[in-house]
Amino acid sequence: GLVEPDGWVRMVAMRSGFAFDRRRWERVAPWSALPVAEAIRSAATVVRVGKEAVVAQWPDLAGGALADDVCVLAVPLLAGGTALGALGIVVPVAAAPGDLQLRYLEALTEASAQAVERLAAHAAAAEAADRLEFLAQVSEVLAGSLDYEDTLRAVADLAVPRLADWCAIDLLEDGRLRRVAVSHVDPAKVRYAWELWERYPTDLDAPTGAGAVLRTGVTELIEAVDDAVLDAAGLAPELRRIVAELQIVSGVTVALTARGRTLGVLSLIHAESGRRYRPDDVRFAEDVARRAAVAIDNAQLHTETLQVALQLQRAVLPTSFDDADGWRVAVHYRPAGRSEVGGDFFDAVTLPDGRLAVCVGDVMGRGVAAAAAMAQLRAAVRAYVALDPEPDVVVGRLEHMFTLLGLAQLVTMVYGLVDAGAGVGRWHAAGHLPPLVVAADGEVRRMVLDPSPPFGAGAHERAVTEVPFGPADIVVCYSDGLVERRGEDLDEGLRRLERAAGGLISGLSDAALAGLADDLRQQGHDDDVTVLAFRRLAPGSPQAPAAAAGTEG
Repeated sequence: GLVEPDGWVRMVAMRSGFAFDRRRWERVAPWSALPVAEAIRSAATVVRVGKEAVVAQWPDLAGGALADDVCVLAVPLLAGGTALGALGIVVPVAAAPGDLQLRYLEALTEASAQAVERLAAHAAAAEAADRLEFLAQVSEVLAGSLDYEDTLRAVADLAVPRLADWCAIDLLEDGRLRRVAVSHVDPAKVRYAWELWERYPTDLDAPTGAGAVLRTGVTELIEAVDDAVLDAAGLAPELRRIVAELQIVSGVTVALTARGRTLGVLSLIHAESGRRYRPDDVRFAEDVARRAAVAIDNAQLHTETLQVALQLQRAVLPTSFDDADGWRVAVHYRPAGRSEVGGDFFDAVTLPDGRLAVCVGDVMGRGVAAAAAMAQLRAAVRAYVALDPEPDVVVGRLEHMFTLLGLAQLVTMVYGLVDAGAGVGRWHAAGHLPPLVVAADGEVRRMVLDPSPPFGAGAHERAVTEVPFGPADIVVCYSDGLVERRGEDLDEGLRRLERAAGGLISGLSDAALAGLADDLRQQGHDDDVTVLAFRRLAPGSPQAPAAAAGTEG
């Protein structure tokens, strides 16, 4: 027999010339009144001769098929003074073995102990390597997505059957546990587990189990599920029947804790495989749970941050522009896909004299900081436009604001003031890509503007460029997210936009710009996209005031 990690003795090989109940001896307690158990406890060879002496020494052998003339001995498998197991022998003779025979048996058990030790070391190394590989796979899964519920389901699937016959993950929400993952090799059993969860929700006040682990944060290890464990858990007869039906034999329940918060529990269960969890499994289970908890916490924090930024953007940026005062303004804005929102901003203001002030800008960076800076910049532009919309005045005041307040955040922006009556627009681009002009015949040209650095790059002289504006022209302003692609020259993206923009002559609307952005979108591109385009409404249209129509002749 060999000593298992829990101290019990497992009989790995049994041979006998007479019939006996093998099941009785397959696994015995270390305190048993048996020769093998005593040899292991004492780490010494034990010998008894004669049935009467044998039964007196080891009462657990009473009632067995022992002859009166018998010798029973057990020799420990010693390694470094520790008994790894023992060899038990029953000989049908009423005589003790001689010194030569004992030395032979002790040499045999010593060699066996060395072999067991080598095998145990090899098994331990293999298990350690397997666990490291598992942790690497778990880490890769957890880092692969910000959808933590999907990743937790993948982690549960990884755990079965490698670490457990069953794996369940529950998250604490509004004072209750919500199950997000259950895994077992048998899909029918998974469905059954979900049904059981609905019928018997976790009692968070229970003295043991998930409730206790949530309250204390202390891992619960159940090495063997027996009547005492079920009594302590206070399980109803129906639940005890289910435990027996599922053949649950051992389990570990670990708190999912990150930054001092308990987010839920991870449960690992051994059932039909017959495996049992040991104390050294606890640290590994806690390592898995810690990694999962950090991923959950990061994902929740990212989601909260993203929602704050999105709400800030939605509160500040217009979603559409109504036709008014002779202008049609269309816009399409799409925040970055699965990453944080950026700092794109845009606006269009029709002035009392019929001119149109427009801007599209981009605050470098992501998240709440970029969204907050975007809100500040858009508010400043609107305030300056209200005071004096002339481009040199607006950009000059922005330049002064950056210098006075010591703002170091880089901001690109294109700003234009368009006078349809005069047929001209006055434009300034601070590190921003130039707008496009789409003529009535579909010809597209880029505005050629005097170059100027972004705001926040230091004080600079900023030139304003006059650009002709025809009665049927469409002007398209955009952010770099529309045209930039990794590994591609920017001019290629601009040429692609020019080819697509010509189609706007068939109708300018928010939907048309959304279609244009979709056509240009690169799969996996992770940047905000803004497109704002405008044109003068035709004279006599319902949206164009008579005064404005008269000026267009």
